[in-house]
Amino acid sequence: MSENTVISLKDRIRTVIDTVDEVVEVPEWGLNVLVRSMSAAERYSILKAAQSVDDKLDIAILYPRIIIATAFDPEAGTKLFDLDDESWLMDKSPVALDRLASAGLRVSGLDEEAKDRGKDT
Repeated sequence: MSENTVISLKDRIRTVIDTVDEVVEVPEWGLNVLVRSMSAAERYSILKAAQSVDDKLDIAILYPRIIIATAFDPEAGTKLFDLDDESWLMDKSPVALDRLASAGLRVSGLDEEAKDRGKDT
């Protein structure tokens, strides 16, 4: 294999858009939210922040961070929330938050892994 082929393949990987998007209806809020998969860096940062001393995931930390990382305005494509929104966001409907967090976990490839590790927390 030539060096040019390796560089070309690397460039293709670097430029490919590999995010997964899902529009989620949030009837409690009367609107739709675009849920977009996290980058690897976001995913690992959130998992590290949510990991407790007994190697379980703290759902009270995990869920709002997942929502903050994955919720976007479906029309503008911009992030809906940042870390400053975490406290008031947690005062919203748990049904709506669970729906968004579950979608964020799903599109980021974390749904079953996170649920299994987060049991009994």
